[in-house]
Amino acid sequence: MFQWSFYGQVSVLMTDRTSFKTGFDRMNKPVNPICEDDDSSFKNMENEPRIVVALRDACKYYGKNAMENRVLNNLNLTITEGSIYGLLGASGCGKTTVLSCIVGRKKLNKGQVTVFGGSPGDKGIGIPGNRIGYMPQEIALYKEFTVRETLKYFGRLYEMETDQIDQRIDFILKFLQITRDRDMVGKLSGGQKRRVSFAAALLHDPELYILDEPTVGVDPRLRKSIWNHLTDLALNRKKTILITTHYIEEARQATSIGLMRNGKLLAESSPEKLLQIYGEPSLEDVFLTLCVSQDELNSIESFNYSTSFSNSLKKVVEGIFGIFRKKPPESIMISSTKISNANEDGHTSKGVYPVSYNKSSESIDSYSSTKPTNIDPKLLSNFSKNKFGNHRILSPKKLKALIMKNFIQMWRNIPNLLFIFLLPAIEVLLFCIAIGNDPTNLNFGIVNNEFPYASNASNYSCSTLQGCEFENLSCRFLSNLTNRKDLNFKYFEDEQLAKTEVLNGEIWGYMTISSNFSEAFLDRLWNTLNVDSESLLQSSLRVYLDMTNQQVSFSIKRIIFDSYKDFIGGLMTDCELPSELAASPVRYEDPIYGVENPSFTSFMAPGIIVIIIYFLAMALTGDAFLLERRDGLLDRSWVAGVSALEYILAVILTQFIVMIIQTIITLIFILIVFQITCNGPLLWLIVLTLLQGTAGMTFGFMNSAIFTDQSTAMQVALASFFPNLLLSGIIWPLEGMPYYLKTFSQILPSTAACQAMRDIMSRGWGVAYTSVYSGILISMSWITVFVLISVITIRLTV
Repeated sequence: MFQWSFYGQVSVLMTDRTSFKTGFDRMNKPVNPICEDDDSSFKNMENEPRIVVALRDACKYYGKNAMENRVLNNLNLTITEGSIYGLLGASGCGKTTVLSCIVGRKKLNKGQVTVFGGSPGDKGIGIPGNRIGYMPQEIALYKEFTVRETLKYFGRLYEMETDQIDQRIDFILKFLQITRDRDMVGKLSGGQKRRVSFAAALLHDPELYILDEPTVGVDPRLRKSIWNHLTDLALNRKKTILITTHYIEEARQATSIGLMRNGKLLAESSPEKLLQIYGEPSLEDVFLTLCVSQDELNSIESFNYSTSFSNSLKKVVEGIFGIFRKKPPESIMISSTKISNANEDGHTSKGVYPVSYNKSSESIDSYSSTKPTNIDPKLLSNFSKNKFGNHRILSPKKLKALIMKNFIQMWRNIPNLLFIFLLPAIEVLLFCIAIGNDPTNLNFGIVNNEFPYASNASNYSCSTLQGCEFENLSCRFLSNLTNRKDLNFKYFEDEQLAKTEVLNGEIWGYMTISSNFSEAFLDRLWNTLNVDSESLLQSSLRVYLDMTNQQVSFSIKRIIFDSYKDFIGGLMTDCELPSELAASPVRYEDPIYGVENPSFTSFMAPGIIVIIIYFLAMALTGDAFLLERRDGLLDRSWVAGVSALEYILAVILTQFIVMIIQTIITLIFILIVFQITCNGPLLWLIVLTLLQGTAGMTFGFMNSAIFTDQSTAMQVALASFFPNLLLSGIIWPLEGMPYYLKTFSQILPSTAACQAMRDIMSRGWGVAYTSVYSGILISMSWITVFVLISVITIRLTV
């Protein structure tokens, strides 16, 4: 004995020839009216309710494997005007994906979605926009806002007038029993937050409501009140409502329901018809029956009946499945009032039919994506589009709402705001104190064989003679050297001891003075042309250095050289000889640009200004965008009709104010506190700083638009930091790079700006010079590129 059922409609029990004949006869009866073309059902189509939402052969999958990652599997769904449609199903069955496709947040891979006679996103239909009220599954509210501020914000997004916003807020707060309208959203309970989220969807009185579980966590009495209000909207004001809920029994109050499982719609009709046809006491039992039937159908379809069934039974099965394959799914996707279903007794009743019959193993690529042909165009095209036809690139009201939102968020977080303002000053402070100063307290050894150091002596003493005296010259030189406070001197008896301490890292180097240094030096000085090699060797100051640290070794060399200049200059002066006699013939005159002894701090200061402003703006902007997307706030803004350009401009304008304050603080510390000279126009220095901040801001926005995962976006941002720092000429001149790397570095966002700022501060150049206006133009070009990529990415991905 083998028993099976199909959607609770067909039941065959085969035990002998009689039962087989009965089953075969039942197969030939019109088991389900979807096989019949009843012309009479189309005669009065003009009087039928208009179809507001229609999904045909809707397929959605993620990743490359369409079969394994299917979310919607050839789904067909129809919602008419003035109805409440309850979409029921377990978590993960695809309900939220359906809603996202309807509001234009996601695109189908195959099939079509039609709303108000057009596709979501088409100009003129008002979706996304104020024609739809959307309550997402997430709370999607700004925790820094009060309840009233939240509703005012969404009212402005929907371009409502101020008086209208206040009236609607008063009504909705009273209706939803929200009494704490001055409390911060972040301090409300979960149920209260959902009520506020629901209120935001009701605020602008749209034509279509998309509500994802609006009654979760709501008091039963309030839930009843909500359903009464939704029923009034549908019946008396012809509003269309699509609602998802986990409370299956409460869906009895809907005009029609769709039972969804595994990306398919099992049945679509009014609750009463479903209960009547399936003879079950509750919708949960109906749903269970449909689920069991679907599983049985899938198991039969996957069963290789060519080897298990008799030929006669094979004909039965093929005949049954042939019924449902005579016409594609679109032929059944008509409102329940258009088709009459016949039961086994021959009576007709309206409305209940299964909606999707394709085998679960069928390839998604084979699904039709053509426009449904069974829906009368009159039912789709008679919606008014004129009032939504003026598609503007920018909406001043939306832009104002977004800017106000950004400022309120900042103002409500004063500690974070102060940190943002003070962070540039802290970084400049650390840079100016830690970077660019000469190394000090450097340990250095002396081995003076002319006046040897006695290890048992408490300190080292060396007699110095003043005037034109050529005795004890080693002591005279050491007197000049030890006057330098940058070196800590340590004296040794012999050279080997000093070398040992260098090898052990105790000192940075040592100097050896020969035993007859004074005599040999005199010979070298007066008999320059006839001096012998031995005198040259004995009169030399031999220095051995640890060269592992370039800056330290360079500083020691400079100190020794300057000490020798002072020593020989003083000796020549005491002997009434020109000091230039012993000086190098190379003479450095006053510098054309800059100062005679420039500091590394002055060299790096322009680049530090650029890098601080650039990456602070990048981090702040990118992080804000990622957080709003994570919390579902961006989805709500997009559905309200906010464009990518409006959102980006609002962020830029808001952060620009912050950036101006950061720039002022940074320049005050650089130019006034640490007195780093700026010889050029301060105006162009400020312009370049602000442009670099804007470039960083737009780069952060682009990065966050491309990479949806917060950790990935932050890693990419950090990865961009070091190339920008190392290749932009901030730390080291571009002239020190290989040609190919120098060429690449010149197209980076901060390279030209860094050089332009350096030329302004050090050379005093203005915008008339090539490097300055090149820095401005290249910064503006990068801003444009980042904005365009951000807008395109957002339009393609969100």
